[in-house]
Amino acid sequence: MPSVVLVDDEIWTLRGLESLLKDYPDYTVSATFTNGQEALAYLRTHACDVVFTDLRMDRMNGRHLIAACTQEHLSARMVIISAYSDFSAAQEGIKSGVVDYLLKPITRKDIAALIERLNGILKPQALSPHLALQRAIESAYPECRVLCWHASDAAAERAVAGLDSNDGALGFSDLRDDGFSVALLSNPSGQVPASVASLPLSVGVSLPRHGFSKFADMLAEAQQSVQCGFRFTAREPAARIQSYIARHYARPLSLDDLADHFFMNKAHLCSTFRESCGVTVMTFLKNIRMHMAARLLRQTESSVQDIAEKVGYSDSAYFSRVFKSAYGASPEAWRRSRSSGGI
Repeated sequence: MPSVVLVDDEIWTLRGLESLLKDYPDYTVSATFTNGQEALAYLRTHACDVVFTDLRMDRMNGRHLIAACTQEHLSARMVIISAYSDFSAAQEGIKSGVVDYLLKPITRKDIAALIERLNGILKPQALSPHLALQRAIESAYPECRVLCWHASDAAAERAVAGLDSNDGALGFSDLRDDGFSVALLSNPSGQVPASVASLPLSVGVSLPRHGFSKFADMLAEAQQSVQCGFRFTAREPAARIQSYIARHYARPLSLDDLADHFFMNKAHLCSTFRESCGVTVMTFLKNIRMHMAARLLRQTESSVQDIAEKVGYSDSAYFSRVFKSAYGASPEAWRRSRSSGGI
């Protein structure tokens, strides 16, 4: 039974939504709030399936609430409700996985269309065929991870199959998602198992969680890990910063941008990230950009200038210098050597 949280600074809107949702007894309103700050505190400690949030509120507005939920990997589906048609907010919402943008006054027809969409997302879960495997693996140990690799990568699959059985319980899923093979792992809580830490970067590893109740998020993290060639730290907030950079590496990101986005002092953000990840924020960003550039050079015929732009560099000459420093050859020479079996 999906649980719902309502957030709006107008009491009459909250009461109106509660009344409209009574037509759908499968959906239970578990809490209502008049500001995003209180709602976020609740969502951090209570599982929730859907959040309706207004955009314009005091003490944390709807945009900041959505951003915080995304950064903290809170899996509730977000629905924006607003009296204003805000195109930029709608764009941001789409990028953050917002389900819908409803304009006030909200009608029964609006809610009916929304519930139909939510039913398709929440009931049944699209990834439920291997639910029995999830339960079997998570019952062995409390700390769970999702692993994934390109289905055609036999070496990566052998690496996963060779994990030390003393480090946890492992199960291979029959799920094939977007060209990836998937395995589920549980292990005693604590440090990352040595055999997992030594896996090649061709195997993506999600953040650890207690159980697989947020499997879709864990799978997305594992895919992000393998696609961008990095390993998540288990420490917050550095893991959220890693995830954000991996999603937005193609943008012109700066330390000021990241500090503003995460509501952190710039110096504190830098020191926290380096202590957790072993590299600076900007080195991590550069490493992802170089990894993605190498993939594009290997897998496409795009020009060096196009690839530079796709990975966040407006100056292709500067991009080439950074690439040569990372790989020991210019992008053009590296591409030629890969096609001829060199480097």
